[in-house]
Amino acid sequence: MRGLFLSVVASIFALLCLCSGPQRIAGGTSSSENARVNGIITDTAGIPAAGARVLLIPSAFDPSREVLSQSAFGDTTGANGAYAFDGVAPGTYNIEAADPVHGTSLLITGIAVVKKDSLSVAPDTLRKPGTVIIGVAAADSAGGSVVITGTTRFRNLAANAQSVTLDSVPHGTIPSIVLESSGGTTPVLLGKNVNIVPSDTVYISKSAKILINTSSAGAGISGNVTHFPLLVRLDSTFAFGQARSDGGDIRFAKPDGTPLKYEISQWDTAAKQAAMWVSVDTVYPNSATQYITMSWGFSVSQNASNSTVVFDTAFGFAGVWHLDDTATAFGTANSFKDATFKRAYGANFITAVDRTGIDGPGHDFNGSDYILVSRNILSMASSDFTIALWADIRRERCNIFSKDTAIAQDSCARRLYCGDADGDSSGLHPSFGGKGCGAAVSSAALTLNEWHHIVFTWISATKTGSFFVDGVQTGLASNNLTAGCPDNPRDRIVFGYDNQLLFGYLDEIHISDTARSSDWIKLSYENQRAGQTLVTIVQQQ
Repeated sequence: MRGLFLSVVASIFALLCLCSGPQRIAGGTSSSENARVNGIITDTAGIPAAGARVLLIPSAFDPSREVLSQSAFGDTTGANGAYAFDGVAPGTYNIEAADPVHGTSLLITGIAVVKKDSLSVAPDTLRKPGTVIIGVAAADSAGGSVVITGTTRFRNLAANAQSVTLDSVPHGTIPSIVLESSGGTTPVLLGKNVNIVPSDTVYISKSAKILINTSSAGAGISGNVTHFPLLVRLDSTFAFGQARSDGGDIRFAKPDGTPLKYEISQWDTAAKQAAMWVSVDTVYPNSATQYITMSWGFSVSQNASNSTVVFDTAFGFAGVWHLDDTATAFGTANSFKDATFKRAYGANFITAVDRTGIDGPGHDFNGSDYILVSRNILSMASSDFTIALWADIRRERCNIFSKDTAIAQDSCARRLYCGDADGDSSGLHPSFGGKGCGAAVSSAALTLNEWHHIVFTWISATKTGSFFVDGVQTGLASNNLTAGCPDNPRDRIVFGYDNQLLFGYLDEIHISDTARSSDWIKLSYENQRAGQTLVTIVQQQ
Protein backbone atom coordinates (compact mmCIF):
# COMPACT_ATOMS: atom_id res chain seq x y z
CA MET A 1 0.00 0.00 0.00
CA ARG A 2 2.81 2.38 0.87
CA GLY A 3 4.51 1.56 -2.43
CA LEU A 4 1.88 3.41 -4.43
CA PHE A 5 2.82 6.68 -2.75
CA LEU A 6 6.54 6.12 -2.39
CA SER A 7 6.96 5.14 -6.03
CA VAL A 8 5.47 8.47 -7.11
CA VAL A 9 7.52 10.45 -4.63
CA ALA A 10 10.69 8.49 -5.31
CA SER A 11 10.51 9.21 -9.01
CA ILE A 12 10.11 12.92 -8.33
CA PHE A 13 12.92 13.01 -5.81
CA ALA A 14 15.16 11.09 -8.19
CA LEU A 15 14.74 13.90 -10.67
CA LEU A 16 15.58 16.38 -7.96
CA CYS A 17 18.78 14.57 -7.06
CA LEU A 18 20.07 14.84 -10.64
CA CYS A 19 20.00 18.61 -10.46
CA SER A 20 21.44 21.31 -8.23
CA GLY A 21 19.47 24.21 -6.84
CA PRO A 22 15.76 25.03 -7.08
CA GLN A 23 14.00 24.32 -10.32
CA ARG A 24 10.74 23.49 -11.98
CA ILE A 25 10.54 19.70 -12.37
CA ALA A 26 9.41 19.99 -16.02
CA GLY A 27 7.45 22.19 -18.38
CA GLY A 28 6.16 25.69 -17.76
CA THR A 29 7.00 29.05 -19.26
CA SER A 30 8.80 32.08 -17.96
CA SER A 31 6.88 35.25 -17.33
CA SER A 32 7.53 38.63 -15.79
CA GLU A 33 4.43 37.97 -13.66
CA ASN A 34 6.01 34.98 -11.92
CA ALA A 35 7.15 35.03 -8.29
CA ARG A 36 9.67 33.53 -5.88
CA VAL A 37 8.68 31.29 -2.93
CA ASN A 38 11.16 30.38 -0.18
CA GLY A 39 11.26 29.05 3.36
CA ILE A 40 13.14 27.06 6.01
CA ILE A 41 12.50 23.56 7.36
CA THR A 42 13.77 22.24 10.71
CA ASP A 43 13.68 18.97 12.62
CA THR A 44 11.88 18.50 15.96
CA ALA A 45 14.96 19.78 17.83
CA GLY A 46 14.80 23.07 15.89
CA ILE A 47 17.93 22.24 13.87
CA PRO A 48 17.85 23.08 10.13
CA ALA A 49 16.89 20.00 8.14
CA ALA A 50 19.51 19.59 5.42
CA GLY A 51 18.80 17.25 2.49
CA ALA A 52 15.01 17.38 2.81
CA ARG A 53 13.24 17.12 -0.51
CA VAL A 54 10.56 19.72 -1.10
CA LEU A 55 7.73 19.93 -3.63
CA LEU A 56 5.59 23.00 -4.42
CA ILE A 57 2.33 21.58 -5.80
CA PRO A 58 -0.75 23.44 -7.13
CA SER A 59 -3.55 23.08 -4.58
CA ALA A 60 -5.94 21.71 -7.23
CA PHE A 61 -3.53 19.00 -8.41
CA ASP A 62 -5.11 15.52 -8.69
CA PRO A 63 -2.39 12.88 -8.28
CA SER A 64 -4.69 10.12 -9.57
CA ARG A 65 -5.17 11.82 -12.96
CA GLU A 66 -2.38 14.33 -13.55
CA VAL A 67 1.36 14.04 -14.09
CA LEU A 68 3.21 15.71 -11.25
CA SER A 69 6.26 16.59 -13.33
CA GLN A 70 4.15 18.95 -15.45
CA SER A 71 2.80 20.89 -12.49
CA ALA A 72 5.19 21.03 -9.54
CA PHE A 73 8.42 22.68 -8.50
CA GLY A 74 11.11 20.80 -6.58
CA ASP A 75 14.10 21.61 -4.39
CA THR A 76 16.39 20.04 -1.79
CA THR A 77 17.18 21.97 1.38
CA GLY A 78 20.71 23.07 2.01
CA ALA A 79 22.73 23.02 5.23
CA ASN A 80 20.64 25.91 6.56
CA GLY A 81 17.38 24.03 5.88
CA ALA A 82 16.38 26.56 3.22
CA TYR A 83 14.52 25.94 -0.03
CA ALA A 84 13.42 28.28 -2.81
CA PHE A 85 11.35 28.20 -6.00
CA ASP A 86 11.64 30.74 -8.80
CA GLY A 87 9.31 31.40 -11.70
CA VAL A 88 6.17 30.45 -9.77
CA ALA A 89 2.97 31.51 -11.55
CA PRO A 90 0.28 33.23 -9.44
CA GLY A 91 -2.05 30.77 -7.74
CA THR A 92 -2.55 28.69 -4.61
CA TYR A 93 -0.04 25.95 -3.73
CA ASN A 94 0.85 23.34 -1.13
CA ILE A 95 4.30 22.38 0.07
CA GLU A 96 5.04 18.70 0.68
CA ALA A 97 8.45 17.86 2.12
CA ALA A 98 10.19 14.67 3.28
CA ASP A 99 13.47 13.62 4.86
CA PRO A 100 14.17 10.15 3.38
CA VAL A 101 16.86 9.41 5.97
CA HIS A 102 14.73 9.97 9.09
CA GLY A 103 11.34 9.13 7.61
CA THR A 104 9.85 12.50 8.57
CA SER A 105 7.67 14.81 6.50
CA LEU A 106 5.37 17.84 6.52
CA LEU A 107 2.53 19.42 4.60
CA ILE A 108 1.84 23.16 4.32
CA THR A 109 -1.36 24.11 2.54
CA GLY A 110 -2.99 27.24 1.15
CA ILE A 111 0.12 29.18 0.04
CA ALA A 112 -1.25 32.10 -1.98
CA VAL A 113 1.19 33.38 -4.60
CA VAL A 114 0.57 36.70 -6.34
CA LYS A 115 2.36 38.08 -9.38
CA LYS A 116 5.87 39.53 -9.04
CA ASP A 117 5.87 38.45 -5.40
CA SER A 118 8.68 37.28 -3.15
CA LEU A 119 6.91 35.09 -0.61
CA SER A 120 8.62 33.74 2.51
CA VAL A 121 6.74 30.79 3.96
CA ALA A 122 6.74 30.51 7.76
CA PRO A 123 9.27 27.94 9.04
CA ASP A 124 7.86 24.47 9.68
CA THR A 125 9.01 21.21 11.24
CA LEU A 126 9.47 17.71 9.85
CA ARG A 127 7.74 15.06 11.95
CA LYS A 128 6.76 11.42 11.66
CA PRO A 129 3.85 10.93 9.23
CA GLY A 130 0.40 9.69 10.17
CA THR A 131 -2.23 7.38 8.71
CA VAL A 132 -5.75 8.06 7.47
CA ILE A 133 -8.38 5.30 7.32
CA ILE A 134 -11.45 6.32 5.36
CA GLY A 135 -14.81 4.59 5.19
CA VAL A 136 -16.42 4.52 1.75
CA ALA A 137 -19.68 3.13 0.41
CA ALA A 138 -19.22 -0.02 -1.65
CA ALA A 139 -21.37 1.50 -4.40
CA ASP A 140 -18.97 4.44 -4.68
CA SER A 141 -15.73 2.51 -4.63
CA ALA A 142 -15.72 0.53 -7.90
CA GLY A 143 -12.99 1.95 -10.10
CA GLY A 144 -12.59 5.09 -7.99
CA SER A 145 -9.68 6.68 -6.16
CA VAL A 146 -9.37 8.37 -2.78
CA VAL A 147 -7.34 11.53 -3.33
CA ILE A 148 -5.70 14.14 -1.09
CA THR A 149 -5.91 16.99 -3.56
CA GLY A 150 -2.78 19.12 -3.94
CA THR A 151 -0.42 16.37 -2.73
CA THR A 152 1.16 13.18 -4.07
CA ARG A 153 -1.18 11.04 -1.95
CA PHE A 154 -3.94 8.90 -3.45
CA ARG A 155 -5.16 5.31 -3.46
CA ASN A 156 -7.05 3.38 -6.12
CA LEU A 157 -9.97 1.39 -4.70
CA ALA A 158 -10.83 -2.22 -5.34
CA ALA A 159 -14.42 -3.02 -6.27
CA ASN A 160 -16.74 -3.20 -3.22
CA ALA A 161 -14.11 -1.81 -0.86
CA GLN A 162 -15.62 -0.40 2.34
CA SER A 163 -12.53 1.39 3.62
CA VAL A 164 -9.16 2.57 2.35
CA THR A 165 -5.92 3.27 4.19
CA LEU A 166 -3.59 6.12 3.24
CA ASP A 167 -0.33 5.72 5.10
CA SER A 168 2.79 7.91 5.24
CA VAL A 169 0.61 11.03 5.15
CA PRO A 170 2.58 14.16 6.18
CA HIS A 171 1.43 15.88 9.35
CA GLY A 172 -0.59 19.04 8.91
CA THR A 173 -4.16 20.05 8.09
CA ILE A 174 -5.61 18.57 4.90
CA PRO A 175 -8.26 20.86 3.41
CA SER A 176 -10.11 18.02 1.66
CA ILE A 177 -10.05 14.32 0.89
CA VAL A 178 -12.24 13.31 -2.04
CA LEU A 179 -13.38 10.20 -3.83
CA GLU A 180 -12.83 10.50 -7.58
CA SER A 181 -14.96 8.13 -9.66
CA SER A 182 -13.56 6.50 -12.77
CA GLY A 183 -16.52 7.86 -14.73
CA GLY A 184 -15.49 11.46 -14.19
CA THR A 185 -18.54 12.47 -12.16
CA THR A 186 -18.41 15.15 -9.47
CA PRO A 187 -15.96 14.14 -6.70
CA VAL A 188 -17.48 13.02 -3.39
CA LEU A 189 -16.18 14.89 -0.33
CA LEU A 190 -15.01 12.36 2.27
CA GLY A 191 -13.38 14.70 4.75
CA LYS A 192 -12.40 18.33 5.17
CA ASN A 193 -9.89 20.15 7.37
CA VAL A 194 -8.50 16.80 8.53
CA ASN A 195 -5.73 17.21 11.10
CA ILE A 196 -2.99 14.60 10.60
CA VAL A 197 -1.26 13.81 13.88
CA PRO A 198 2.32 12.47 13.76
CA SER A 199 2.56 8.68 14.28
CA ASP A 200 -1.19 8.47 14.80
CA THR A 201 -4.22 7.24 12.85
CA VAL A 202 -7.15 9.43 11.86
CA TYR A 203 -10.47 7.78 11.01
CA ILE A 204 -12.88 9.40 8.56
CA SER A 205 -16.34 8.10 7.81
CA LYS A 206 -19.76 9.21 6.67
CA SER A 207 -21.23 11.61 9.19
CA ALA A 208 -24.24 13.69 10.13
CA LYS A 209 -25.29 16.19 12.75
CA ILE A 210 -28.04 15.16 15.16
CA LEU A 211 -29.74 18.43 16.02
CA ILE A 212 -31.41 18.55 19.47
CA ASN A 213 -34.10 21.24 19.45
CA THR A 214 -35.34 22.18 22.91
CA SER A 215 -36.79 25.53 21.85
CA SER A 216 -40.54 26.10 21.71
CA ALA A 217 -40.49 24.58 18.22
CA GLY A 218 -38.96 21.41 19.63
CA ALA A 219 -39.26 19.91 23.10
CA GLY A 220 -39.79 23.25 24.85
CA ILE A 221 -38.03 22.42 28.14
CA SER A 222 -36.93 25.10 30.62
CA GLY A 223 -34.10 23.41 32.58
CA ASN A 224 -30.99 21.28 32.04
CA VAL A 225 -31.51 17.53 31.78
CA THR A 226 -28.42 15.43 32.53
CA HIS A 227 -27.43 11.89 31.55
CA PHE A 228 -30.37 11.69 29.21
CA PRO A 229 -30.92 8.65 26.93
CA LEU A 230 -31.67 10.36 23.61
CA LEU A 231 -33.62 8.21 21.15
CA VAL A 232 -32.33 8.52 17.57
CA ARG A 233 -34.46 6.86 14.90
CA LEU A 234 -33.38 6.14 11.32
CA ASP A 235 -35.72 5.49 8.41
CA SER A 236 -35.53 5.22 4.62
CA THR A 237 -33.90 8.66 4.39
CA PHE A 238 -30.73 7.08 5.85
CA ALA A 239 -28.42 5.24 3.46
CA PHE A 240 -28.39 1.86 5.23
CA GLY A 241 -26.23 0.45 2.43
CA GLN A 242 -23.34 2.65 3.61
CA ALA A 243 -23.36 1.10 7.08
CA ARG A 244 -22.71 -2.41 8.36
CA SER A 245 -25.62 -4.82 8.20
CA ASP A 246 -25.85 -4.86 12.02
CA GLY A 247 -25.13 -1.14 12.50
CA GLY A 248 -21.91 -2.07 14.32
CA ASP A 249 -19.96 0.78 12.74
CA ILE A 250 -22.29 3.50 14.05
CA ARG A 251 -20.63 5.97 16.43
CA PHE A 252 -21.83 9.09 18.28
CA ALA A 253 -19.77 11.99 19.63
CA LYS A 254 -19.94 15.49 21.03
CA PRO A 255 -19.08 18.33 18.64
CA ASP A 256 -15.50 18.28 19.98
CA GLY A 257 -15.15 14.60 19.07
CA THR A 258 -15.58 13.14 22.57
CA PRO A 259 -17.28 9.73 22.11
CA LEU A 260 -20.77 9.21 23.51
CA LYS A 261 -22.06 5.87 24.80
CA TYR A 262 -24.98 4.37 22.94
CA GLU A 263 -27.21 1.32 22.55
CA ILE A 264 -28.65 -0.06 19.31
CA SER A 265 -32.06 -1.41 20.31
CA GLN A 266 -33.25 -1.98 16.74
CA TRP A 267 -31.41 -2.28 13.42
CA ASP A 268 -33.30 -3.60 10.40
CA THR A 269 -31.49 -2.95 7.14
CA ALA A 270 -34.16 -4.62 5.01
CA ALA A 271 -36.98 -2.55 6.51
CA LYS A 272 -34.75 0.56 6.72
CA GLN A 273 -35.59 1.09 10.38
CA ALA A 274 -33.30 1.63 13.35
CA ALA A 275 -33.60 2.90 16.92
CA MET A 276 -30.61 3.89 19.05
CA TRP A 277 -30.29 5.40 22.53
CA VAL A 278 -27.42 7.85 23.06
CA SER A 279 -26.33 8.96 26.53
CA VAL A 280 -26.08 12.76 26.32
CA ASP A 281 -24.27 14.41 29.24
CA THR A 282 -26.50 17.49 29.28
CA VAL A 283 -29.45 18.53 27.16
CA TYR A 284 -29.74 22.30 27.40
CA PRO A 285 -33.06 24.19 27.43
CA ASN A 286 -34.28 26.74 24.91
CA SER A 287 -31.72 25.77 22.28
CA ALA A 288 -32.24 25.18 18.57
CA THR A 289 -28.52 24.72 17.86
CA GLN A 290 -27.28 22.00 20.24
CA TYR A 291 -26.14 18.90 18.39
CA ILE A 292 -24.16 15.71 18.55
CA THR A 293 -22.57 13.87 15.61
CA MET A 294 -23.24 10.42 14.18
CA SER A 295 -20.71 8.64 11.97
CA TRP A 296 -20.67 5.34 10.10
CA GLY A 297 -18.87 3.55 7.31
CA PHE A 298 -16.15 1.33 8.85
CA SER A 299 -16.95 -2.33 8.24
CA VAL A 300 -14.04 -3.42 10.49
CA SER A 301 -15.28 -1.48 13.53
CA GLN A 302 -16.10 -3.32 16.73
CA ASN A 303 -19.76 -3.02 17.67
CA ALA A 304 -19.73 -0.59 20.62
CA SER A 305 -23.45 -0.82 21.48
CA ASN A 306 -23.83 -1.20 25.25
CA SER A 307 -27.16 -0.67 27.01
CA THR A 308 -25.77 -0.77 30.55
CA VAL A 309 -23.66 2.38 30.14
CA VAL A 310 -26.57 4.29 28.61
CA PHE A 311 -29.14 3.15 31.19
CA ASP A 312 -26.59 3.21 34.00
CA THR A 313 -27.84 2.66 37.54
CA ALA A 314 -25.56 5.57 38.51
CA PHE A 315 -27.93 7.75 36.47
CA GLY A 316 -30.98 6.50 38.40
CA PHE A 317 -32.16 3.67 36.14
CA ALA A 318 -33.51 0.65 38.03
CA GLY A 319 -34.94 -1.32 35.10
CA VAL A 320 -35.53 -0.64 31.38
CA TRP A 321 -37.42 -2.93 29.02
CA HIS A 322 -37.57 -1.92 25.35
CA LEU A 323 -39.87 -4.91 24.57
CA ASP A 324 -38.24 -5.20 21.13
CA ASP A 325 -36.78 -8.66 21.79
CA THR A 326 -37.08 -11.50 19.30
CA ALA A 327 -40.29 -13.49 19.82
CA THR A 328 -39.91 -16.59 22.02
CA ALA A 329 -42.14 -19.51 22.97
CA PHE A 330 -44.78 -19.06 25.67
CA GLY A 331 -43.28 -19.60 29.12
CA THR A 332 -39.69 -18.92 28.05
CA ALA A 333 -37.58 -17.33 30.78
CA ASN A 334 -35.35 -14.31 30.12
CA SER A 335 -37.30 -13.40 26.97
CA PHE A 336 -37.48 -9.66 27.62
CA LYS A 337 -34.13 -8.07 28.37
CA ASP A 338 -33.53 -5.39 30.97
CA ALA A 339 -31.16 -2.76 29.52
CA THR A 340 -29.54 -2.05 32.92
CA PHE A 341 -26.76 -4.13 34.43
CA LYS A 342 -29.26 -5.57 36.95
CA ARG A 343 -30.42 -7.92 34.18
CA ALA A 344 -33.98 -8.13 35.52
CA TYR A 345 -35.13 -10.18 32.55
CA GLY A 346 -38.78 -11.03 32.02
CA ALA A 347 -40.37 -14.40 31.25
CA ASN A 348 -42.77 -14.52 28.30
CA PHE A 349 -46.39 -15.36 29.12
CA ILE A 350 -47.85 -13.63 26.05
CA THR A 351 -50.01 -15.32 23.43
CA ALA A 352 -50.64 -12.19 21.33
CA VAL A 353 -48.32 -11.88 18.33
CA ASP A 354 -48.72 -8.22 17.31
CA ARG A 355 -45.42 -6.39 17.87
CA THR A 356 -46.62 -2.82 17.34
CA GLY A 357 -44.63 -0.29 19.38
CA ILE A 358 -43.93 3.41 19.71
CA ASP A 359 -40.29 3.32 18.57
CA GLY A 360 -40.01 0.01 16.76
CA PRO A 361 -41.33 -3.28 18.15
CA GLY A 362 -43.41 -3.24 21.35
CA HIS A 363 -45.93 -5.88 22.40
CA ASP A 364 -49.63 -6.62 22.36
CA PHE A 365 -51.35 -7.99 25.50
CA ASN A 366 -54.51 -9.96 24.94
CA GLY A 367 -56.38 -10.20 28.25
CA SER A 368 -54.50 -12.91 30.16
CA ASP A 369 -51.05 -12.05 28.76
CA TYR A 370 -48.25 -10.86 31.02
CA ILE A 371 -44.48 -10.55 31.46
CA LEU A 372 -43.08 -11.83 34.76
CA VAL A 373 -39.85 -10.38 36.17
CA SER A 374 -38.66 -12.44 39.14
CA ARG A 375 -36.55 -9.65 40.60
CA ASN A 376 -37.18 -6.90 43.14
CA ILE A 377 -35.34 -3.99 41.55
CA LEU A 378 -36.24 -1.26 44.06
CA SER A 379 -38.37 -0.38 47.08
CA MET A 380 -41.64 1.40 46.42
CA ALA A 381 -42.31 1.97 50.11
CA SER A 382 -39.30 3.93 51.37
CA SER A 383 -37.63 5.24 48.19
CA ASP A 384 -38.28 7.81 45.49
CA PHE A 385 -39.15 6.27 42.15
CA THR A 386 -40.53 6.89 38.67
CA ILE A 387 -42.50 4.54 36.44
CA ALA A 388 -42.61 5.67 32.81
CA LEU A 389 -44.07 3.71 29.90
CA TRP A 390 -46.05 3.89 26.69
CA ALA A 391 -49.51 2.28 26.53
CA ASP A 392 -52.15 1.98 23.83
CA ILE A 393 -55.23 0.61 25.64
CA ARG A 394 -58.08 -1.03 23.74
CA ARG A 395 -60.46 -1.87 26.64
CA GLU A 396 -61.34 0.01 29.82
CA ARG A 397 -60.16 -0.96 33.31
CA CYS A 398 -56.85 -2.76 33.16
CA ASN A 399 -53.67 -3.39 35.08
CA ILE A 400 -50.41 -2.25 33.49
CA PHE A 401 -47.82 -2.84 36.23
CA SER A 402 -47.76 -4.75 39.53
CA LYS A 403 -45.07 -5.18 42.17
CA ASP A 404 -45.05 -7.50 45.18
CA THR A 405 -47.92 -9.67 44.12
CA ALA A 406 -48.37 -13.21 42.89
CA ILE A 407 -50.84 -12.61 40.06
CA ALA A 408 -53.40 -11.67 42.72
CA GLN A 409 -53.98 -8.67 44.92
CA ASP A 410 -52.36 -8.90 48.33
CA SER A 411 -52.33 -6.32 51.09
CA CYS A 412 -49.06 -4.72 50.02
CA ALA A 413 -49.27 -4.80 46.24
CA ARG A 414 -48.31 -1.71 44.24
CA ARG A 415 -50.13 -1.35 40.96
CA LEU A 416 -50.29 1.07 38.05
CA TYR A 417 -53.85 0.72 36.88
CA CYS A 418 -56.36 2.46 34.63
CA GLY A 419 -59.86 2.92 36.03
CA ASP A 420 -59.82 3.30 39.84
CA ALA A 421 -61.26 6.80 40.18
CA ASP A 422 -64.48 7.16 42.15
CA GLY A 423 -67.28 7.70 39.65
CA ASP A 424 -64.90 7.17 36.76
CA SER A 425 -67.24 6.40 33.92
CA SER A 426 -64.45 6.10 31.36
CA GLY A 427 -62.39 3.57 33.31
CA LEU A 428 -59.21 5.18 31.95
CA HIS A 429 -57.93 7.38 34.74
CA PRO A 430 -54.38 6.23 35.64
CA SER A 431 -53.96 5.36 39.30
CA PHE A 432 -51.18 4.05 41.49
CA GLY A 433 -51.59 2.29 44.80
CA GLY A 434 -52.78 -0.92 46.37
CA LYS A 435 -54.99 -2.45 49.05
CA GLY A 436 -52.74 -1.62 51.96
CA CYS A 437 -51.45 1.79 50.90
CA GLY A 438 -54.28 3.76 49.35
CA ALA A 439 -54.09 5.28 45.89
CA ALA A 440 -53.23 8.38 43.92
CA VAL A 441 -55.54 8.88 40.94
CA SER A 442 -54.91 11.18 37.99
CA SER A 443 -57.59 13.68 37.01
CA ALA A 444 -56.81 13.04 33.30
CA ALA A 445 -58.62 10.28 31.45
CA LEU A 446 -56.87 8.48 28.60
CA THR A 447 -58.45 7.81 25.24
CA LEU A 448 -58.80 4.31 23.86
CA ASN A 449 -56.77 3.08 20.89
CA GLU A 450 -54.15 5.81 21.15
CA TRP A 451 -50.57 5.73 22.38
CA HIS A 452 -50.04 7.66 25.62
CA HIS A 453 -46.89 8.28 27.63
CA ILE A 454 -47.86 7.55 31.26
CA VAL A 455 -45.55 8.52 34.12
CA PHE A 456 -45.95 8.27 37.89
CA THR A 457 -43.41 9.75 40.30
CA TRP A 458 -43.17 9.32 44.07
CA ILE A 459 -41.16 11.46 46.50
CA SER A 460 -40.91 9.43 49.69
CA ALA A 461 -39.87 12.22 52.08
CA THR A 462 -42.92 14.34 51.33
CA LYS A 463 -45.21 11.47 50.37
CA THR A 464 -45.92 13.24 47.09
CA GLY A 465 -47.23 11.36 44.08
CA SER A 466 -47.57 12.95 40.63
CA PHE A 467 -48.93 11.83 37.28
CA PHE A 468 -47.81 12.98 33.85
CA VAL A 469 -49.69 12.09 30.68
CA ASP A 470 -48.06 12.87 27.33
CA GLY A 471 -45.44 15.06 28.96
CA VAL A 472 -47.85 17.22 30.98
CA GLN A 473 -48.42 16.95 34.73
CA THR A 474 -52.05 16.23 35.57
CA GLY A 475 -54.05 17.03 38.65
CA LEU A 476 -55.16 14.35 41.11
CA ALA A 477 -58.79 13.24 41.28
CA SER A 478 -58.03 11.67 44.66
CA ASN A 479 -54.88 11.15 46.71
CA ASN A 480 -54.69 8.97 49.79
CA LEU A 481 -51.53 7.11 48.81
CA THR A 482 -49.21 6.41 51.78
CA ALA A 483 -45.95 4.59 52.29
CA GLY A 484 -47.16 2.80 55.38
CA CYS A 485 -47.12 -0.64 53.84
CA PRO A 486 -43.67 -2.26 53.63
CA ASP A 487 -42.46 -4.01 50.53
CA ASN A 488 -43.75 -7.54 50.16
CA PRO A 489 -40.79 -9.97 50.27
CA ARG A 490 -41.75 -11.56 46.95
CA ASP A 491 -39.34 -10.68 44.13
CA ARG A 492 -41.95 -10.19 41.46
CA ILE A 493 -42.82 -7.53 38.92
CA VAL A 494 -45.64 -8.13 36.46
CA PHE A 495 -46.41 -6.18 33.29
CA GLY A 496 -49.95 -6.89 32.17
CA TYR A 497 -52.35 -9.34 33.81
CA ASP A 498 -53.08 -9.08 37.56
CA ASN A 499 -56.76 -9.84 38.20
CA GLN A 500 -57.64 -6.99 35.82
CA LEU A 501 -57.16 -7.84 32.14
CA LEU A 502 -54.96 -5.69 29.90
CA PHE A 503 -56.10 -5.45 26.31
CA GLY A 504 -53.64 -3.20 24.52
CA TYR A 505 -50.00 -2.50 23.76
CA LEU A 506 -47.03 -1.63 25.94
CA ASP A 507 -43.62 -0.29 24.97
CA GLU A 508 -40.53 1.32 26.51
CA ILE A 509 -41.01 0.62 30.22
CA HIS A 510 -38.47 2.71 32.17
CA ILE A 511 -38.34 2.47 35.98
CA SER A 512 -36.02 4.75 37.96
CA ASP A 513 -35.04 4.90 41.63
CA THR A 514 -35.40 8.69 41.56
CA ALA A 515 -38.27 11.07 40.97
CA ARG A 516 -37.59 12.40 37.50
CA SER A 517 -38.08 16.13 36.92
CA SER A 518 -40.88 17.54 34.82
CA ASP A 519 -38.31 18.60 32.20
CA TRP A 520 -36.92 15.06 32.05
CA ILE A 521 -40.43 13.63 31.58
CA LYS A 522 -41.43 16.17 28.94
CA LEU A 523 -38.14 15.61 27.08
CA SER A 524 -38.75 11.85 27.12
CA TYR A 525 -42.24 12.25 25.71
CA GLU A 526 -41.20 14.75 23.03
CA ASN A 527 -38.26 12.55 22.06
CA GLN A 528 -40.15 9.27 21.78
CA ARG A 529 -43.56 10.30 20.43
CA ALA A 530 -44.62 9.84 16.84
CA GLY A 531 -43.98 12.97 14.78
CA GLN A 532 -41.41 14.25 17.28
CA THR A 533 -39.58 17.53 16.52
CA LEU A 534 -36.77 17.24 19.07
CA VAL A 535 -34.27 15.25 16.98
CA THR A 536 -33.39 16.04 13.37
CA ILE A 537 -30.64 14.47 11.29
CA VAL A 538 -28.93 17.18 9.25
CA GLN A 539 -25.83 17.88 7.16
CA GLN A 540 -25.14 14.38 5.92
CA GLN A 541 -21.78 14.08 4.17
